Amino acid sequence: MKTSNKLLLSALIIFVISLGIYNSALRAEFLTGNFKNPYRNYHPKNVNYFNEVEINAASQLDVSIVPGQGKVYVSKWSGNVVKITQQGKRLIVNVVYLKDDNKNGGSIIIECPALVSVKAKAFFTDEGKLITHNNLNSNNDDRHITVKGFKQDSLLIEADNASSIGLVGNKLGSLNAILGFTPGAASSLSIEQSNTIQKSNLQVRQKGRLEVENINIPQLKYHFADSAEVSFTGVATKSLNKN
Repeated sequence: MKTSNKLLLSALIIFVISLGIYNSALRAEFLTGNFKNPYRNYHPKNVNYFNEVEINAASQLDVSIVPGQGKVYVSKWSGNVVKITQQGKRLIVNVVYLKDDNKNGGSIIIECPALVSVKAKAFFTDEGKLITHNNLNSNNDDRHITVKGFKQDSLLIEADNASSIGLVGNKLGSLNAILGFTPGAASSLSIEQSNTIQKSNLQVRQKGRLEVENINIPQLKYHFADSAEVSFTGVATKSLNKN
């Protein structure tokens, strides 16, 4: 047998063996049922009771806030860069990078039984230097905070710098939201049509961005800065016409 044919045959044998090992590993993972666990790639953090959430590093993290028993899960690939602290009933999330850290904050899941407020900013520490992203076109502009599935009387949202918040599948009696505290801040809030909101006061300051998607808010108050970007679509426009 020619040397070239021997090499080709060896490569084919190695490929078949590797494929078999890979398929066996997949089957083993499937049988354990771990693939169904949304927390399989997260580490739990010990926290006390909280009902307020403050995300200071919103430009570095994907954050999911959902109803639950009061727990925090940090993605395994975040390493030790995510810092969780508490002040009373407020959970505070920061990101601190050291020299050899993978400077990609990762993601966290926050569970709490009730949510009074969500406050978001976009600053973090990189090798001792405080860095602030004030524009959504800054690095990591795809990072997002999602608040999903809460059914309660009220919720307060305050967003500054290049923070981005989305509301999905919530049922709220009242929503108060303020975007843009720092000059030039391009904070963003999107309210999807899966939400039900009876009353809302929306203030979009600086270069804030607001998207209200096909949802009618019976009682709406609002103030939009001249530099703000605002979009109401579908039945959401009825909310504007009432005011």
